[in-house]
Amino acid sequence: MYRVRGDPRKRRLTLDHYPALTLADARQRAQEVLLAASRGQDPAADKQAHNNSATFAELAHAYLDKHARAKKRSWAEDGRVIGRELIPRWGRRKAADIRRTDVLHLLDAIVDRGSPIQANRTLALVRKMFNWGIGRGLVETNPCVQIEAPGRENQRQRVLSENEIRTLWAAFGEIGPMMGPMFKLRLLTAQRGGEVASMRWQDIDLDARSWTIPPEASKNGLAHMVPLSDAVIDLLRELRRISGGSEWVFPSPRPGQHVQNVPRRRLCGFGS
Repeated sequence: MYRVRGDPRKRRLTLDHYPALTLADARQRAQEVLLAASRGQDPAADKQAHNNSATFAELAHAYLDKHARAKKRSWAEDGRVIGRELIPRWGRRKAADIRRTDVLHLLDAIVDRGSPIQANRTLALVRKMFNWGIGRGLVETNPCVQIEAPGRENQRQRVLSENEIRTLWAAFGEIGPMMGPMFKLRLLTAQRGGEVASMRWQDIDLDARSWTIPPEASKNGLAHMVPLSDAVIDLLRELRRISGGSEWVFPSPRPGQHVQNVPRRRLCGFGS
């Protein structure tokens, strides 16, 4: 039993249960509670607030539903990592109780199974989730602060030779009237696959020879203009003829949608 400084009401706080908490430890903890109360803090209220705080699973689901789905084209991958790596370990714990050591142990386990780059991606995701949670008032701190990515990222230096480009170009012509041109446009414009797949006719000006990628389709959230070469113009004119009046350059079989999932293929020895 204790009183908070300046408040005559008595408050009751259960410290723990015997024998989990010894008498000596109970006395020490009681002294800490009384000291906090003398400074105007209310340990019982703090404990209740902690009990009512979000679990990690609640933080994760809120992040996916209210942020990732709306703002990240890779939200499905976030959901996969959360379901595989994070929820089994931390799902029932309070998000506020996740500590730096918990994050380090998680990363070590991923590295130990031979996936250091996946450990990097997982760290980036956990850091993003807690930063988002801080902004929404779900947590107060981020346990990922000053944790370095454990895996070494190697920058890709691979450049196709002219003969390899010719081989790929010929292979693209054998994978269908829509998929072939899609890969050709990716090669000719040097734009990301998702940006090419979501091309809209309203964003293309064949006379001005330009394609404006809107912010919602761009990875960095900024609109940018792509100049179009003669080869691209020829491809687009052929695609307009076969796209059936759709608003999309690459319409999906599902009405009103563009192609979402491009199947992975191996073309003449190259990965797609």
